[in-house]
Order: sequence, then structure tokens, then C-alpha cells
Amino acid sequence: ETLAGVTSLARLLATEGQLAEATNLYRHALAEYTAAVGADSPLTLRTMVTLAELLAEQMATDEAATLYRNALSGMEKAFGPSHPQTLQVTDHLGMVLAEQGKRGLAASVFKRALDGYMAAYGPKHPETLGTMSNLANALRLQGKLEQAAGLYQQAVRGLEAALGASDRETLRAMHGLASVLAALKKHSEAVP
Repeated sequence: ETLAGVTSLARLLATEGQLAEATNLYRHALAEYTAAVGADSPLTLRTMVTLAELLAEQMATDEAATLYRNALSGMEKAFGPSHPQTLQVTDHLGMVLAEQGKRGLAASVFKRALDGYMAAYGPKHPETLGTMSNLANALRLQGKLEQAAGLYQQAVRGLEAALGASDRETLRAMHGLASVLAALKKHSEAVP
């Protein structure tokens, strides 16, 4: 009950932009949940993920990556590798690794998440398509432009159908595709 209050207050502080205070409360809650219910408890794992998200938002990517890895390990044990929460943490780990400049590792983590989403949801689900766009971006940053272009094209088509052309995720994928096509000197294909 008390820990639920701590996490509720932390969530409120984060919403109000008081990230440092929220981070400290989540650190406290994580330590308490770990002691009370164990490191692999869903409560502990969810708190770990939330703390990792806050740290990533504050560009504390080393600590965020460590927390995501620990949460991923626990979630795979608790929920299985293809559970939606496990896949989401896998995707978030990929984003942190990409932010750290670990493009090859990020691409392999995104590929793992994409394979999981494809198996769980199929190729047209927004989660699948968003992760596909993330993988395309990691490949683009590695200079694997042709691979990136193919994935971006799939993602854009699917996201337009699922979420609409003006959705933020769709626009992000469109921007990535346009960047790749411009780098490939396929300028005429970069404009719809």
C-alpha cells in the first residue's frame, strides 16, 4: 500500500516534469519492491522499466540500458520472450542502445523485437510497424541504406493504413524513408 503511494507520487511528479524527484522515488520503490517481493516480481519489473524510461528521458543511457537489460531478463522468465511487455522492453532497450551509438547492437535488439511482434501480432500491427521503423533507422545509421529503405517502405505503408498519414509514428517513418531515399539519390521516390 505504501509503495503504491510512492509510485503514484513518482508518476505524478514525472507528469509534472519533476524528473529528478520522480527518479529518486522510483529508485526507492525499486529497492523496496526488490526486498519485499523479489527481483523477478512483476511489480519490481514494472518499476524497473519505469525507472529506465525516466533515466532514458534524462539521457542517463548507461543506467537505463542496465535496467532495461535486467528487466528484460526478468520479464523473459516471468512472462516469456514473446509477451507484449517483454517485446516492448526489448524495443526500448534498442532505442537506448541506438542513442548510445551502439548501432549494430541496437539493430540486433530491434530485429529480435520485430521477430517477436511479427509472431505475436502479425505484420500490420502498429507495434510491429513501429519496431520495423526503429530497425530501419538503426540500419540507416549503419549505412545499410537499401535494407533500411525496404523496411521503411513497409513501415510507412502499414502505418498509413493502421494509423493514418498524419500520425506521429507514420510521419517519423516517412521522414526516415525520405532521408534514406535522398542518400541513395532516389530523389523522385522520396516525394509521394
